[in-house]
Amino acid sequence: MNKSEMVPIGEVTGIDDLVALLSCHVGSLPLLYLGMPLGASYKALGIWNPIIEKVERRLAGWQKLYLSKGGCLTLLKSTLSSLPTYFMSLFPIPVSVANRIECLQQNFLWGGLGDVHWFHLVGCSPIWCGGLGVRHLIPFNRALLEKWFWRFRMKESHLWRRVLVAKYGVVRGGWITNKPRGSHGCSIWKHVMMGWEVFASHFSHDVGMGDRVLFWHNRWCSNRPLKETFPVLFGCSLNQDDFVASVLVSRSPGSSSDKLRWRLNGNGTFDSRSFYHALLAPVAMAFPWKMIWGVKSPRRIAFFMWIVAWDRILSCDNLRKKGFVLAGWCCMCKADDESVDHLFIHCGAARLLWSLVFRSFGVVWVLPNRVLDLLFGWQNWFGKRSSGVWNLIPSCLMWTIWRERNNRSFENKEIALDKLLETFCGVLFDWSRVWGLLLLHL
Repeated sequence: MNKSEMVPIGEVTGIDDLVALLSCHVGSLPLLYLGMPLGASYKALGIWNPIIEKVERRLAGWQKLYLSKGGCLTLLKSTLSSLPTYFMSLFPIPVSVANRIECLQQNFLWGGLGDVHWFHLVGCSPIWCGGLGVRHLIPFNRALLEKWFWRFRMKESHLWRRVLVAKYGVVRGGWITNKPRGSHGCSIWKHVMMGWEVFASHFSHDVGMGDRVLFWHNRWCSNRPLKETFPVLFGCSLNQDDFVASVLVSRSPGSSSDKLRWRLNGNGTFDSRSFYHALLAPVAMAFPWKMIWGVKSPRRIAFFMWIVAWDRILSCDNLRKKGFVLAGWCCMCKADDESVDHLFIHCGAARLLWSLVFRSFGVVWVLPNRVLDLLFGWQNWFGKRSSGVWNLIPSCLMWTIWRERNNRSFENKEIALDKLLETFCGVLFDWSRVWGLLLLHL
């Protein structure tokens, strides 16, 4: 027991005798137990210092200069975003701490680019809304904390629930505790209870015995409570606070108990992901995310295509928008001004590659004016049939053009157009072979 500690809460008589008997040490609050701070104020910024230090240490151990943007994004979503998750499932994260962690993530991903702030705002949106799917910590923290509402109903025998029920009591039906009042009580539970109204708007009740579902106040037969659907009848009712079982004809004795049903997914069970997206409430927009993240291209190429779709690659016209003074000249065709749409669609070199693709597949198609429109219309052979190789073509072709453009601009190296065609075909073959797409088309 010499490695153990005895922590007195308040004044404990005979503590020295107990320590001598058990051969342990005397500790004090606050302390760490299983990595969690006990006895510290949940609002204290100091309890988050280990998380921030862990993120900084992890970043210092990665050779960022040798990682592509796709590799940085993979590490950010798989590792950095997950480090504070354990803490956020138990404690509300202060805004300053969330901003600090998001700033570290932002600098890791976008360090050195001029569009850091704009890209950071877009990156927190889901991928189907044109973002990168990086979690915004404040709504994610709320989604994790309010999962305790679902557990409150499902874990009726657990000690923590029994303590809350004994302290605050429960509302009719037993779905949640009464609202904590007064200056004393469990501060974390008070904070969690602040989100009950939003949480309750996303679930309904499956009526079994009907002895826990309120007839007028709960959602059980439509998306709205009956008191909102029929306000006049509710005002006339003499049984406004009765349960379904006492208002309607009772069911057979073999009926199951009343249950909660989560309405934001198909299986009816709560998950933090669906609630997070409901809290985030992204602006719905059309974006060809399936042609960017849904194809079998390397991660760094998918990231490149995402920037292309947003018209944010460093072409001549975008550099001039940033204040650089340079000639608007396309080094591929040596004729027109260089823009994203010109470089990848209207340039003579690009048109040669697109013509090769159309001839090889026996397709007659008029190229649109914008890259975004091309990505919208290209998927699965213009929507006619599924083809992994076909979906790879825009990413492979634009990446080939971009690499050749950079070689000509910065290395003063230029290859003939027939060699460029060979490069494109070789890259497309290699990507298709790695993902096993060639076997599917033999």
